[in-house]
Amino acid sequence: MSFKCSGDVVSAIVKRKRQSITLASKIEIVNASERPIDVACRLGLPPLSVRTIMQKKEVTKKVAAKAEITKHIFQEYLVDRAIPELHEYCKQENMDFEILLILDNAAALVS
Repeated sequence: MSFKCSGDVVSAIVKRKRQSITLASKIEIVNASERPIDVACRLGLPPLSVRTIMQKKEVTKKVAAKAEITKHIFQEYLVDRAIPELHEYCKQENMDFEILLILDNAAALVS
């Protein structure tokens, strides 16, 4: 199975690994004015995935808007509240201000 991409023939692997697509890539796909096959070639993605994303344009836009709000809330919390409190705690305990922040973006954790 293959499809043409700007004159080159790209072979599709029979047993494909599932490729995750970032929200930024999905937004780029939704806003593209090109044909789905051209967008797929440019981004190195399967054409069917690009076509599916384009068909679900409204869902992608809604998720992007929610993600943007969540990002701003998190940044505000981190910069305005958490970092100053952690800095003050380290100062009180005579510790260096060195903190490891571990984040998890599992979909099950998003409400």
